[in-house]
Amino acid sequence: GGWNGAMDLGRQYLEEQMPGIEVISVEGISPGQAAQRSMSDLADDGYNVIVGTSTFDADMVIVAPEFPDTSFYQACDATVSENMGQFCIAVEEAAFVNGALAATLSETGKIGYVAGFAIFFVLKPINMFVAGARSVNPDATVSVVFTNSWFDPGLELQAANALLDSGADVLTYDLSSPTVPEVAEQRGAHFIGYGYDDARTQAPDAWAGGAIYNWGPLFVEAIQEMEAGTWEPGYVYGGYSDGWLDIADFGDDVSEETRQATADLIAEISAGSLDVFAGPLVDQDGNVIVPEGEALDPYSRAICCEWTIEMAAPEPSFRVAFIYDGTIDQGGWNGAMDLGRQYLEEQMPGIEVISVEGISPGQAAQRSM
Repeated sequence: GGWNGAMDLGRQYLEEQMPGIEVISVEGISPGQAAQRSMSDLADDGYNVIVGTSTFDADMVIVAPEFPDTSFYQACDATVSENMGQFCIAVEEAAFVNGALAATLSETGKIGYVAGFAIFFVLKPINMFVAGARSVNPDATVSVVFTNSWFDPGLELQAANALLDSGADVLTYDLSSPTVPEVAEQRGAHFIGYGYDDARTQAPDAWAGGAIYNWGPLFVEAIQEMEAGTWEPGYVYGGYSDGWLDIADFGDDVSEETRQATADLIAEISAGSLDVFAGPLVDQDGNVIVPEGEALDPYSRAICCEWTIEMAAPEPSFRVAFIYDGTIDQGGWNGAMDLGRQYLEEQMPGIEVISVEGISPGQAAQRSM
């Protein structure tokens, strides 16, 4: 699901639109030597185009020069060379709309965001999600927990519960497992999607809506040029106005007023009357990144961001996890321990404290730790 699911819908669209070509998917490839071996093997096997859907830029830079007759196409990074190009959807536009939707739905003004890594193309949608939320509710706060993984349901479970425990009533993520939407469903919170509407079926009661990444037309346009020999490597970038972004069906409890406000916001962005990267934009340290009356140029917004926007609350620098064999509501030993945990939170409000229940000694405890 999530990012990978949206990419795969694009792959399926490519196959439908260009039935005369062979398209394969290679899954479970980690960046580094495994990615480099996989790319080299595919090029040796005669594949004309290799599309990197994740953080493979550094690996493509190494492999691409060795195969000058192969076209390399990398998602949302920075390197362009003689046979290597970049493509990306304007995730900042999608994130701004998602943030506005989240702030409209939140009753507490607190929103939780479970993210993978604190790297530039993750920080960009976080920044614009916050900007979108702030455009609706200037007092809204967005708390962000980084799992330092693209897929770790255990950590995602802990992060989602911790964010809800801290008062968030809307969750979002940039990951691919169903864990975060499922936690939102179990605990009565809303969930905002990330480029793919799989959570609409995974957690229907929590589902509120979210942007859809429409990678298919982008793939078709580039690969038709590659097949014709007219492709020129560069940085392909677009958003709502290009048809590369859309909005998923809303959840049943999203009001007509909210749906219309979201549609109006998308129309403003599409028409160019609202630029989500227009200033003033200020980072967490008070530095003015984009002054008032200015906006980031196209390339700078494509490779943004190495900074975190003001009001995006990152994960605390000190975190404590309590593991329970059983549940807290059993009382007794666990109940007494949890009173101690609550006291710790009261006395040290600047740290993050979470509870993980139902962990049996042995392998389950080892995995949890």
